[in-house]
Amino acid sequence: MKRIAQFVAFLVFLLVPISSIASASVPYQTETLSADGQTIETQTAYTPVGTLLPDVEITNPEDIFSDTKGNLYIADSGAKKILVADKNGKFVREIGKGVLKSPTGVYVDENEKIFVADYEEEKVFRFSQDGKVEVQYGKPDSPLFGKSSSFKPQKVAVDRRGSIYVISEGSTNGIIQLSKDGGFLGYYGVNSTEGSFGTFLQKLLTSESKKANMFMKTPPAPDNIALDDQGLVYSVTEGTTNEVIKKLNVAGKNMLFGDISDEKSLQDIAVDHDGNMFVVSSTGEIYEYDSFGNLLFIFGGKDDGTNRLGLFKQPTGITIDPDGRLYVTDKERGMIQVFESTAFSKQVHEGIALFKEGRYVESQKYWEEVLEMNSSFGLAHSAMGSAYYKQQDYDKALEEYQFANDVYGYSDSFWEVRHAWMQENLETVLFAFIFFGILYYIVKVIDKKKGILNQPRKSFGAIKKQRLIGEMLFLFKFFRHPIDSFYYLKRK
Repeated sequence: MKRIAQFVAFLVFLLVPISSIASASVPYQTETLSADGQTIETQTAYTPVGTLLPDVEITNPEDIFSDTKGNLYIADSGAKKILVADKNGKFVREIGKGVLKSPTGVYVDENEKIFVADYEEEKVFRFSQDGKVEVQYGKPDSPLFGKSSSFKPQKVAVDRRGSIYVISEGSTNGIIQLSKDGGFLGYYGVNSTEGSFGTFLQKLLTSESKKANMFMKTPPAPDNIALDDQGLVYSVTEGTTNEVIKKLNVAGKNMLFGDISDEKSLQDIAVDHDGNMFVVSSTGEIYEYDSFGNLLFIFGGKDDGTNRLGLFKQPTGITIDPDGRLYVTDKERGMIQVFESTAFSKQVHEGIALFKEGRYVESQKYWEEVLEMNSSFGLAHSAMGSAYYKQQDYDKALEEYQFANDVYGYSDSFWEVRHAWMQENLETVLFAFIFFGILYYIVKVIDKKKGILNQPRKSFGAIKKQRLIGEMLFLFKFFRHPIDSFYYLKRK
């Protein structure tokens, strides 16, 4: 019995580490940006931990949304209903069965009203929490909307004022904005047409009539929408490389740089309470950006037939709950995968949250831990540079900014280093100027009386007569007397 017990203990010792490693492994690489702007592999940022509502039949999940309490709402176009789960992932109820025909978008406002975009019904429905239809928003009858404009709602969002933002199929004028009563308020956040060198050449070479046809080109329609805690509107656009992710201000202008990503297949976007953006593409990759548009992580991937967690066949929607868990819908597989952040990504998020508030020194300890795990993490070096700059340690700030290729931070730090040097050595520099000034005056007076510099002048004159030296020295004469120099060039 003693030998059997020892053998069992030995097996447990061998198997436990193996099982723990297997559970921690993920079927994809996680990438980030290095200091020189290249994508490099980094520590796992998010791990797949399971599926949402595994015991509930889900047919074609199109969209998913998490409210402020962590409750989850899934728009299932195949089952023609909205599924509701609580923050623990337990099924609560279903909404809209018998009313909805093709729900493709869902959103819950601060008053817990459930808004559903129904593509087939060509309406946006507002439900109460108990599933009763309160309002139906159809095509606006305003002449400003346009009689020929279609109203095919795909996604929906609602801000604090009750204004409704609708993503409609083919709406090249931008996001449709409705009042809480359904009145048409206008179009918002219209995309711009993508310029290229080819179109520039066309404008130069084509006639006026053909130029008029070129202006007929319409911008791409946005494909999805999200709102953050401050009420800022975010959108993603598929099929283009220009402003594929937009963060819109009150005037509808994009606050992010236009070339934030060259991914043409983005499907949905979600924003956490710190303003970090999570975007999922049809290829299965999930991209995380901070509130300034800096790329943090790329993870996930296309299902290779193994049906492993973390890989997707047809991802369509993404959301993040108040606890930082990510939920991604897979329409083809009829499932919703759940991801949790790792210790590494939590360190990054803590550092970003403090950095965003201008608390650079407090964020330093988090960035130091990040760099211990990945010394090539570009954003961490830039943040460390800001922390050192705040502490007036400009030499270290220079090093961090240089490693991060942060030109503006390096310039500011270099100016401070130069300013400190000038303050420290200004007295010495002034005395040197005065000394050499007096010395020059004395030599000039003595030379005038005794000609002590005649021989050096003759030697220098002989050197100047050499053609190469003379032409090089002519440059300085050109600076002092440009008009005379032009005349000399013409005469010679």
